[in-house]
Amino acid sequence: MALHVSLPRPWLARLGALFVLLALTSPVLAEDSFVGRWNSTFGPLEISQTSDGWKGRYPLGELTGTVDDGKLTFTYREGSIRGEGWFQLADGGESFAGKWRESSASRDGEWSIWVGTRDKPNFTGLWETSFGAMRLLQTGDQVVGVYTGGGGSSLEGSIGEGRLNVSFQTPTTSGDARFFLSADGQQFSGGWRETGDEHFQAWVGTRVKEEPGEVWLLILEAHWENSLVEKEYSFGDMLRSYLSMAQSNYVKIRHRNFHDLEDLHKFCREIPYIPGPVVLLVSSHGSPDGIAVGGDLIKSGEFASALRGATNLALVHLSGCSMRAGAFPQEVHEAFPPAERFPISGFTTIVDWGASAIADFTFLTMLFVRHLEVKEAIEQTHLAAPFTGNTTLPGSDLAPLGLGVLMPSGESVPKEIFVPAEEDCEPPEAENEEER
Repeated sequence: MALHVSLPRPWLARLGALFVLLALTSPVLAEDSFVGRWNSTFGPLEISQTSDGWKGRYPLGELTGTVDDGKLTFTYREGSIRGEGWFQLADGGESFAGKWRESSASRDGEWSIWVGTRDKPNFTGLWETSFGAMRLLQTGDQVVGVYTGGGGSSLEGSIGEGRLNVSFQTPTTSGDARFFLSADGQQFSGGWRETGDEHFQAWVGTRVKEEPGEVWLLILEAHWENSLVEKEYSFGDMLRSYLSMAQSNYVKIRHRNFHDLEDLHKFCREIPYIPGPVVLLVSSHGSPDGIAVGGDLIKSGEFASALRGATNLALVHLSGCSMRAGAFPQEVHEAFPPAERFPISGFTTIVDWGASAIADFTFLTMLFVRHLEVKEAIEQTHLAAPFTGNTTLPGSDLAPLGLGVLMPSGESVPKEIFVPAEEDCEPPEAENEEER
């Protein structure tokens, strides 16, 4: 079952009518526009452009006017008080300077100052748009994103003049687009055009509601069995049963098996369109060089490519042998800009089925039942099950697992030097082999 959100049919029908209207009237396509939300001398100011001219609303009243060469000349009304004024848009469109006075004042009377700066829109989140589901991440004025249109596409750009200006790339074409966020932040209107075209066509979207506190656990599990004589084993099924407890009923669990790199890409490409933060658990054989599946090794660059655009990732946990022992997590991080990185946890040593199951169940309990942050969850797991750390315990029959996490900042927890495994973790050759 696909995890992305589908566009409701009635909404699609209304969308067709909006295309023509927005393409002809959308103020977001105008240059040097006052349209948008401003922080001003007299509080929040919302300015819009309609067929009747320019209108503005602020806590004390409202204004109407006309724009010529970046200057808005207006009259205002505050209850029974009337007045006039003007705003001059600064270069770049991020602020205005202006003056105002009451209508009863002499034409030669003193003007008072009225200035404003744009209230920056926030496009971060999941959207349903005229070109499919879209996931955006805004960092300061910079925005990156992916969307399903065209079979998988991307965009990047920045906020300027109260709108989002982006370049987009699909598998077959490229171009630019402009989006204007509604006052409540729940819709955007705007337009797009292919490279070389002069005219814009409409592109609209509605924000997808993400349930507060809801988290998705996506378990991607490689097939462990190499022959018919081997017993079936499913770590994901055990986790699903365990996390059905009442304390973790806010966790939405999806469990899928992957056979190769193509499978992994297919599932990972859906992550951006899941409506909420995602914890991705990869359950497979592994080595310091990557994820082992079907006799092949998925390396860091291939894994990072599969996760491109998944800016809703809260954690990637590599549940298998030695994948944190080498440079694999660091190389995955380096494939992303700092703002798009996510914590990556895993083991530095060869782990057997029982020990790794205890470690993962304890770690996930700290995350989903105790509601701890990732770093603290690692530390508490070490306290609850000391063999999960890096120290060999006297008399223990369980070797240390080296469970730890690489944070987006580059900090590793715990801070001990990783000790690489002496050998890769190969798939089991017989029933009694228990290494993962």
